[in-house]
Amino acid sequence: MAQDKGRKRTFGQKAARFIRRLTLCTAFAAAAGAGYNFYGTQQDITARVTSVEPAPSGSIIHTDRGNFVNTPTIAHEKTPDDVLSIAGKMKPGATVKLHVYGIEKIGQFRFENFGYYRNITEAIMIREPRAVIPPDPALVVPPGMVNAEGIDKEDPALPQACAANDDLAGISARTPRLARDLDIMRQLPLTGTGVYEMLKDPANNIESCLFPVPPKSGATSTYLNKHARIARGMGTSVVFHEYFHAQQSVNEGGKNMYTLTEGDAVVANLLKEASAVAYELAARQEAENVGLKFYEPPPYIEKWQEGDIVHTQTWTKISPASAPATRAAFKEAYNASFEANAGMQDDAREAAALQAGGRAVVSHLLAGKNADWNSTYTDLVIGNVKGRYFRKSGTGDAYIARRDEVFKSQGGISSGINFVPEEYLGPDAKPAIEKAFKDVGFVWKTDAAPSTPAPPALPPKPSS
Repeated sequence: MAQDKGRKRTFGQKAARFIRRLTLCTAFAAAAGAGYNFYGTQQDITARVTSVEPAPSGSIIHTDRGNFVNTPTIAHEKTPDDVLSIAGKMKPGATVKLHVYGIEKIGQFRFENFGYYRNITEAIMIREPRAVIPPDPALVVPPGMVNAEGIDKEDPALPQACAANDDLAGISARTPRLARDLDIMRQLPLTGTGVYEMLKDPANNIESCLFPVPPKSGATSTYLNKHARIARGMGTSVVFHEYFHAQQSVNEGGKNMYTLTEGDAVVANLLKEASAVAYELAARQEAENVGLKFYEPPPYIEKWQEGDIVHTQTWTKISPASAPATRAAFKEAYNASFEANAGMQDDAREAAALQAGGRAVVSHLLAGKNADWNSTYTDLVIGNVKGRYFRKSGTGDAYIARRDEVFKSQGGISSGINFVPEEYLGPDAKPAIEKAFKDVGFVWKTDAAPSTPAPPALPPKPSS
């Protein structure tokens, strides 16, 4: 008779052997009880550890993907030494890949609400906890302003308030919302620190203003001529968007888009706006990775009653990165890159994933896949190029090198991250440039600036 003594048992063999010994447990399992929860299904989960709580024989691990236990178990031959090995990787702030067993929920019934947690049988460290960045002593953030729900209680119709970005104490005193967002930005080593340092550099002479907005009206935040004007009540995402435009302006230097041909300048405009959307999503992702949270503006809700009927009208404030399809494009590319580059060092792996996600957003928008974005930014670009003088032709190595510099300056965060896709760069970029021009909706008029096509005429109404 063949013997399996000493051989490594599969999960199925170990679970079957254990359950055969515990007939009471198997009966309970048939009723979807705790026994089955502890000895049933398996799953791999990538999660960020938020805290660790002592428990009998081990610990409870709290993560952004749920709560788990790290305790010995006979069924999975997990010993106290295994518990200690796993515990060494459960550092708050670390990102880990967990192999767990047990049922998370049945319908709306979550087992962990009753103290039954899935158990960890294996853990792989993906990313060590990030070292805490010491506070900038010049930035005085009001107590309770960072990472708290409902902190923006200010009246959106308050008068305009401004401060120079190199006067961080002034920013904190006059525009505390912006102080809170800048404090988040400075803690993001890959997407935020460089932009933060640029903003507070006196040589760049940048000023920020919050301007009043009535609750039921829309408003457009802008960056122009070293002035960031941000509507009161908007969220962190919009602040980051406008501050990235400041980064683009500094990146461009003397080689701006108006030194190109008109068609290339149009696409450079589009890359500028699409890269700012990509920056919103990349910075938000990095913030989530390190346990920080972007502020989301609450909707303004108005209710009134007519007879027995109560009416409700809701106004929401959104950023250009709010579209679900745009967010999905970022997330899919970010996740794919992160999985594909498992052999990289942590920071390089994360930077590659953020860049991949950002480039996917730029490609998504320049392929004309967001109708609202097209409508807003084609009009903006027309206004930017109208009445300006451009180069008549764009050929030769010197021109291509200049165009590359202008295009790259729209998407650059650091030497390691740039959101401009490679197909828009180099001597073979013309097809991609022309495709983006058309996909977003531009057409050429003879002897005139580019324009968007007129909307199709509505069919005639039938006579009554």
